[in-house]
Amino acid sequence: MNLNIPLRVDYGDVRTVLSAERVIRRLSVDLRWYGPDHPMSGEWVKGIEDCAQAIEATTGETVPTIMERLSDAIERSFARQEKEADKHWKQMLARNPYLDAQIKVEEVFSGRNF
Repeated sequence: MNLNIPLRVDYGDVRTVLSAERVIRRLSVDLRWYGPDHPMSGEWVKGIEDCAQAIEATTGETVPTIMERLSDAIERSFARQEKEADKHWKQMLARNPYLDAQIKVEEVFSGRNF
């Protein structure tokens, strides 16, 4: 697999090493955020593997080296997403202070047949 020929991943083509690295970052963050039980996790893992193999074929860099090099960027992206989600949640609570209690009640009663 080589990036001289566009690689179809997820919803678009990957044509450069930089775009493949961005896809690896994005899919790694999705996998970490939603977990391995998510229905799309298999596609995310395949996309990560395909992009890493394409980078390896293009640059000669090994897959473990690629993942190690991108690990800090993946951590930063995940931390940013976590911070944005927390900020969004706090904004929702500011608009509706009872939202937290409503969600807890719904969690208690979910799955029960009354």
